[in-house]
Amino acid sequence: IEIDEGGNPFVGARLLVPFAQADRLRALHAGDREKAVGWHHALALELDWTGDEAEQDIALGETVRLEDVELLGPGTVELEYELSSLNLSAVNGMVLDDGVMWDVALGLNATHLDLEAELGPLHESIGADSLGPMLAFQLGWLSPWLLSLRARLGYSAELPLDDHTDQVETRLFELGLFLPLGPWAGLDGGWRWKDYDADSADSDVEIDLDGPFVSLAFGPY
Repeated sequence: IEIDEGGNPFVGARLLVPFAQADRLRALHAGDREKAVGWHHALALELDWTGDEAEQDIALGETVRLEDVELLGPGTVELEYELSSLNLSAVNGMVLDDGVMWDVALGLNATHLDLEAELGPLHESIGADSLGPMLAFQLGWLSPWLLSLRARLGYSAELPLDDHTDQVETRLFELGLFLPLGPWAGLDGGWRWKDYDADSADSDVEIDLDGPFVSLAFGPY
C-alpha cells in the first residue's frame, strides 16, 4: 500500500519539563536571547496527529492484501488513514551568544496507524501499533525579535506491538517558526515532511506525507 500526499495538515502538542537550567529554558520559550545563552536540559513529551483520504490505482493482476482480504486489480483502492505518534525523550541543548541554537533528543517513540482500504464491495481495516528508539536533532536561530527559526530532523526504528507489521521506520523533517506566548507556552508552525514505512507479511505500507503543521508547546514549570 502506497500513500503519497502533499498539503496534509499536522497538529500536535509538546511539553517540556526541565531538570537543569530551568531559567534558561524559560528565557528560550519567552524569546529572551540574552538570558537563554548556555546549556539547557529537559524531558520532552510530544504528540502529533494527521489523517486524510487517498487513492491508489492497481493494475490488472496486482493485489493489495490487508488482513484476510485481498484486493485484486485493476481498480482504484479507496484509502482512509490516521497516523499518530507519542514520544518521550531527554533533550540537551545549547544557545550561543549570537542566537544560534541546537539540541539533541533521544528517547522512545510510539506510532499508531489506522488504515482502511476499499475496492468495490471489499473492505478491510487495521490498527497497527509500534514502539522503538528515536533520535532527533534540531538547529535554529533565536532572533532579537522574539521569533525563532527552527529546522528539525527525526528518525525512529520500531518493533510491532501487534501482528499487523513486522517492523516500522519513521522519518521526519520540518522547517518552521516558533512564536512565544509567554514564559510557559509557545506556538510552533511551518512545513513538515513525514515518512512511515512498515514491513508486513501482507502488503507493506509506505506513507509519504508533507504539509503545514501547528503545535502548542508548554513548559517549563
